[in-house]
Amino acid sequence: MDDNSPDGTAEVVRQYTKQNPNVSLLERNGPRGLGLAYIDGFHHALAGGYDLVIMMDADLSHDPDRIPAMIEATAQANLVIGSRYLQGVNVINWQLSRLIISILANKYTRLVTGLPVNDCTSGFKCLRRSVLEDVPLERISSTGYSFQIELHYRAWKRGFQLIEIPIIFYERKGGGVESVKRNYLRDGF
Repeated sequence: MDDNSPDGTAEVVRQYTKQNPNVSLLERNGPRGLGLAYIDGFHHALAGGYDLVIMMDADLSHDPDRIPAMIEATAQANLVIGSRYLQGVNVINWQLSRLIISILANKYTRLVTGLPVNDCTSGFKCLRRSVLEDVPLERISSTGYSFQIELHYRAWKRGFQLIEIPIIFYERKGGGVESVKRNYLRDGF
């Protein structure tokens, strides 16, 4: 998903899709917000007939090596969440103030919603198609990072099983496109 990024990400991915037909690029006249980007991606996945959808940051803040474990965990749950807080705090290179805000926001969210999740704001997850077909995507009102909370909450309230697997979140060191060039394209991901 590219919201008209000025760093050349779309062109890098366009070139990569020529080598790998399993990768597709959705370009939007944006930015229109994080939540709407996810919803557009979900509609694309549903139209494409995909059974599983992985959500992750393309700048390698989320380690793609955790994807097989997430897919494997879908045998036990409909929504698998890569959790920074399942086994203590697993965040690398965040400012202390950002980390404290994140931890407190997650505690507050659990208190208010009752969500049985340690990392309510995680953007690294694997969803079964059934979640996307059942959760009314058109009724999701969150457009920013609270989109993660709302998606988890709506899936949980509809009776879907949510589980977390531990991840380590790495704060990116450079621009998204540079990370993609250095890592995904070099390694043939």
